[in-house]
Amino acid sequence: MHIRGTEQFPKSDLVFGAADTVKSFTLLPNINGILPELDIAIPVWTNNPTCIVTLERADGTVAWTGAALSKGGAITYYAQFPERVIFGGEVVKATLNGVPGGSGGTVSITPWGRG
Repeated sequence: MHIRGTEQFPKSDLVFGAADTVKSFTLLPNINGILPELDIAIPVWTNNPTCIVTLERADGTVAWTGAALSKGGAITYYAQFPERVIFGGEVVKATLNGVPGGSGGTVSITPWGRG
């Protein structure tokens, strides 16, 4: 169940190769509104990195940093993710800490918002 009155923004599947440590995507460039929710799913890596997801403004300022998620983890941030005003062009970034994923894998991030 998602926050009432929100719509799903385009989901992003960030595909990490065996040695990749950072992947990102840009939210819709022409939207002004509220981003109240992020759904995040982490694959079961061969190794044991943690994944930290951040939301950065178009100017590079970090607006929010999530908790480190272990392999196989999934979380929906809304209570922990107070509604963020977005101006368009924000970047959602996933960073692996520790040993990279080994076999690689896909981090799925689905933003929900309202304009």
